[in-house]
Amino acid sequence: MGYTTNMGSIVLLAEAAEAIDTIGNGLDALFATGMSPADDRDAIQWITELETLSRRVAAAQTGLVAVIDRDNLHAADGHASAKVMVRHHAKLSEGDAKARTQVAAACRDLPDVAEAWQAGQVGASQMRVIGYGGMLMESFVAMMALVAASVIDPGVMRSLSPVRESAKVSGDPHNGELSRGTKRNAAMARTAALSVVIRVVVNQYSGYSASKSVASAAALPP
Repeated sequence: MGYTTNMGSIVLLAEAAEAIDTIGNGLDALFATGMSPADDRDAIQWITELETLSRRVAAAQTGLVAVIDRDNLHAADGHASAKVMVRHHAKLSEGDAKARTQVAAACRDLPDVAEAWQAGQVGASQMRVIGYGGMLMESFVAMMALVAASVIDPGVMRSLSPVRESAKVSGDPHNGELSRGTKRNAAMARTAALSVVIRVVVNQYSGYSASKSVASAAALPP
């Protein structure tokens, strides 16, 4: 895997620079055609095919945000976060940068959605809703954790914490990432843990002990 700067793109990874140049040259050729559909059916094909390409480019932009955040590349550039770095260099509004960051987080936790996004099967507006929903769920989890920590036995909360650590251990040792299967299993484990916490809190306020609640939740079928 070689690196070069002898192409139109100055991205250091040669394969990526070549791909970017190919996309740029293809767009130049497309504009040179005059963008003139032959009839209404042909216009529909233009619309759908260009929309798919647009979605795939947006997915690449989102993936870049995720990598910048994962590798902490924004720190070396003097930015507080990947969102701030992308907002500054891409000249985005605060809202657009935030939405891109939220979508990147959703793709990290939902690999199947990320795959559909990269294939152009999901629209940008849909991905924004998914990203915003993911942010709301994270906020809900945080609030439930605070409530749970104040009303249940500390040992119960500690028993739920190894879920994330065990997922990290089973990730790819070569690049520190989690495999798709591990990400899915970790997401399911977090959902199950949240379910236990909610039941504990509800039952605690209903007059039951935390230990009885956890025992009843564990006895439920998966």
